[in-house]
Amino acid sequence: MRQAAMIAAIVACSVQSVFSSSIASHYEGLYVKRTLRASDEGFVTALRFNQTLLICNAYPSKSEVGIKKNGKEVVASTSRGLRFNECRYIRSHVQTNDKLDIVVKDNDIHGTFDVGELPSTDAVLLLVLSKQQGSPLLSFQSFAFPVNPESEDAQLAIIDSYKGHASNITNGTVPHLKMQDHVSAKAAHSSRRAEQLNFNRVYAVEAGTYDTSVVQGDRVQTHSKVVQLKKRSNYVIIRTGDSINFPEGLVVFPQNRGGASQISLGLWTILLLATSMFIASTN
Repeated sequence: MRQAAMIAAIVACSVQSVFSSSIASHYEGLYVKRTLRASDEGFVTALRFNQTLLICNAYPSKSEVGIKKNGKEVVASTSRGLRFNECRYIRSHVQTNDKLDIVVKDNDIHGTFDVGELPSTDAVLLLVLSKQQGSPLLSFQSFAFPVNPESEDAQLAIIDSYKGHASNITNGTVPHLKMQDHVSAKAAHSSRRAEQLNFNRVYAVEAGTYDTSVVQGDRVQTHSKVVQLKKRSNYVIIRTGDSINFPEGLVVFPQNRGGASQISLGLWTILLLATSMFIASTN
């Protein structure tokens, strides 16, 4: 088996806290094509980008989460809201300065997420709803994934939203996601590539099938989950739970019938656009 590294970090990503400020991103090489038109028409056309919003609910609660945009448009109703450990692509188009009003109905928890500067490129916009450490209030983590048409790797975002006691540093160690080559039982003694990845980062990963688990030092925190990654496909793995009512676990999105994960989004790839793209706040 080839022993080359299977995983390459793209860029480190800072978790967007509820009081942080957005950071604008700079792009080179973008241009607007200008052509002469009839005198009653303008000669500059605004660029339009294909951007899709993906929301994942990592808030530990039996209550579904409802979402409205700008106080009017229902993005996810409380009767068919986002369940804990559910991810969903949202049809609604978001723009800079939009507000997403979020409610955990049975817990009577409300929060507002203000959309900051968006990328000037096609992208998947990822928003993860979670719980603040030691508080019932909502917390947000946001990422933007722009186009990288030259990459053949799978793109993987791994996020830590676990709020149990084990989420803290133990003996100077922090949790990591361990990924190693998956092999059949007959080949269990074969050599396998393995790497430990930092959470809240985006990685390019060689297509293949892997065993994933959360480790902290020499201790495995969760049971292994098999993940199948396809070329030029986008994946999210989230560590969730609170160690009280919801055990620690890994959420993999998207999932197919066999428990592996895959999605084809054409030119969309999970590459980190900037350390932040949103301003997040809670009520």
